[in-house]
Amino acid sequence: MQDKPLFLNISYLLDVINIATAISWFFAYLSLLIKVRRNNNVIGLSLQTLIILVIAECNHVVITLVLSFYFGVVPGIDFYLCDCTTAMLSITTLVYILKNYGDIYEKERDNFGANIANYAFRLLLPKEGGIVRKKNKFEDTDPLAIKYGWLSIYFVNVFISIALFAFRKSNLPALLSFWESYMDGLSSVALLPQLHMFFNKRPRKVPPTLIQFVSFILLGRLLMLLYWLLYPLFREALVPGRLLHISSELMNALLLSNFIFYNIRSKIINEKGETLPM
Repeated sequence: MQDKPLFLNISYLLDVINIATAISWFFAYLSLLIKVRRNNNVIGLSLQTLIILVIAECNHVVITLVLSFYFGVVPGIDFYLCDCTTAMLSITTLVYILKNYGDIYEKERDNFGANIANYAFRLLLPKEGGIVRKKNKFEDTDPLAIKYGWLSIYFVNVFISIALFAFRKSNLPALLSFWESYMDGLSSVALLPQLHMFFNKRPRKVPPTLIQFVSFILLGRLLMLLYWLLYPLFREALVPGRLLHISSELMNALLLSNFIFYNIRSKIINEKGETLPM
């Protein structure tokens, strides 16, 4: 017989951590929207990462509703106040940025997906005479990679999600389980385009527009990491993929800590921030 969780009687504390996570993400998008409007630029922001994060927010709402219907459970008021509100704010932030800065943001630097696609083209699409494509600079990247490169991270994630699905123990229907695996994988790699963009710039300094955004996301990741670490102490039910969630949140927290480190470092050595190119 399985022992009861140590803190089963105060399991509501786990819900508090979950709500605090949603609030952190809400303030992340709110701070980004306010900073973009105030500074009138999106220097250093990866739209590839932002789009993935917004997709993840919206998916969380949809999958919660689907699973609630499947199990016959009514979502609590916190779901509508926190999760739905955060998803709406994330969409608003993305639409505002695309509408006002979609044509002028740093597309050349936000090339994580294009680099993946271009590397694939080098291997798979030889030129005349059997010479494999060898292009490194953005301006020399294959036109198809530039145009459709943003899709590469979603394509690569298919293989990640297949691996996750194969090792995932779940009682859900296969389609729902794979859907969860795909979104878990996508959430895990969401920050890679932003990190790629950040490390390909000198000096490595977090732009003022992104400092609070990154800080709130880091807080949200740490809270969710704490949630999954403490879960067995508060709840009896087993959650498929708990170790995956722990690994994902830990990896993302470590990635985000790079931004915080370089922000603190730049303040200590008094590096100047980036200026908007004219």
